[in-house]
Amino acid sequence: GAGAGAGAQELLAARSSEKAELQELNDRFASFIERVRFLEQQNAVLAAQLAHIQSQEPGRAAHLYLQEIRQLKLQLQAVGTDRDRVLLHKDNLAEDLHSLKQRLDEEAQKRYDAENNLVLFRKDVDDATLARLELERKVESLLDEIEFLKKLHEEELRDLQVNLQASQMQVEMEVAKPDLTSALKDIRTQYETIATQNVQEAEE
Repeated sequence: GAGAGAGAQELLAARSSEKAELQELNDRFASFIERVRFLEQQNAVLAAQLAHIQSQEPGRAAHLYLQEIRQLKLQLQAVGTDRDRVLLHKDNLAEDLHSLKQRLDEEAQKRYDAENNLVLFRKDVDDATLARLELERKVESLLDEIEFLKKLHEEELRDLQVNLQASQMQVEMEVAKPDLTSALKDIRTQYETIATQNVQEAEE
């Protein structure tokens, strides 16, 4: 989301800043190396000049030579001090450079771990999405089956009600229908009685 995007932008900005800082340190480091070489060359030139002057026999301009020697010694001392300061600064720069490279390596490892975690997270999300879709499909199938069974149950209830109503009507008709068999039997009995009486009367 937006948080992940902002985090990535901050990481890119930090890496860009560290690269610029590293480049600046490298440039300054190279500049100091050139400065040390120049001072060493100047030192060598001054030392050669001093040795040359010292080897000369003192003559008419001895005091000038001595004055120049003092000047050269002072310059040589200043150059040595400057050189020591530059070398110390160079060592400090080398430590800063090493520290910055170490930080860059750590940031690269963090970025690598973050990318791996993102890949794993995306895989988990994909798996969860597939599982959710499968569950939704199963729920939909169960709902369809429930709806089908509900309709089937309603149809069976309707059939049962129709059958019950038909049975009730048949029972009511059976109860209302006269008992013809009993009536015929009574008529037959009466007829037989009359017939018997007629036979008896005829015999008398």
